[in-house]
Amino acid sequence: MAYFDRFACVAMLVALSAPAWAQHADASRADQARAATLKKEGDALVHASKFHEALEKYDASFAIVPNPAIHYNRGRALQSLGDFPAALDELDRFVATAPPELKAKVPNLDKMMAEIASHVSTLVVRCEVPGASVAVRGKAAGTTPMQPLRMTPGDATITVTAPGYVVFTEDRTLAAGESTTVDVKLRKAASQEVSSAQEPTPFDAEHTPPPATHPAASGGHGGWKTVAWVSGGIGIAALGTGLVFFGLSVADKNNADPHCPNKVCDATGRQSINEAWTFADVSTVLVVTGAVALALSATSFIVTPRSAPVQARLFVAPGGAAIGGSF
Repeated sequence: MAYFDRFACVAMLVALSAPAWAQHADASRADQARAATLKKEGDALVHASKFHEALEKYDASFAIVPNPAIHYNRGRALQSLGDFPAALDELDRFVATAPPELKAKVPNLDKMMAEIASHVSTLVVRCEVPGASVAVRGKAAGTTPMQPLRMTPGDATITVTAPGYVVFTEDRTLAAGESTTVDVKLRKAASQEVSSAQEPTPFDAEHTPPPATHPAASGGHGGWKTVAWVSGGIGIAALGTGLVFFGLSVADKNNADPHCPNKVCDATGRQSINEAWTFADVSTVLVVTGAVALALSATSFIVTPRSAPVQARLFVAPGGAAIGGSF
């Protein structure tokens, strides 16, 4: 705010501290004095451009004695902070609660409020579902049906939620001094899928053969089968991966040969040789692991009684292999 505007604002604040606190006869003299002191402190803070601190003083004063002049002073402080929607709300409260003689001390009040309103956007949210929660820019704004909202101009996301309905979201650009209406059409959320299983009728029971039953395998037999399939899969995967590392080892050895004339290697050759040895070691470990796992798998199949035909299939994929089937 320019210096002149701030001076005019402060002068008006001082003038508004004059109304007799006697209108609040239910407040004791001590309370009235304390409220007046807090208000004067708030006015001084406004003069020092400490608007946030001034608002705290005004709130404390109003909590003791609800002097309508506080609404005006809060409105001017909020205006100085650029919070035009809140400033306009406070001035509306001042107009609604202040006695005529107090409002008469504010020259050009309507003109000042119109100037503030030119920086405010009005948002109207219309929804046929009562009790729906409305949020604007991520902040709760109320529930439907609701009064028009005074908002800061700019882009805004309007979100409306209600139990049993799909969340409604819409982006709008709120223009200063204008009203924007959002018509919310909430759609019913899909109900939970109902199980298609139905109780069999007597006719179904007559014509539907009983489900085939298979003798349950004993716990020990099932355990051996599991070990057989798991170890077989691990064995094949380990062997396949070991072969891949073996191929990498051979490739690095071939790459090192041109860099190692007469068994003397340069830096590139030494690096390739080291990688070849590393891949060879990994390949050896994987091949041994795969062989042991396959041996365990074969042993498990041998000791497990066959209670049903076993169907198995080998699945090969890039980088490994696995066994699948039924048993």
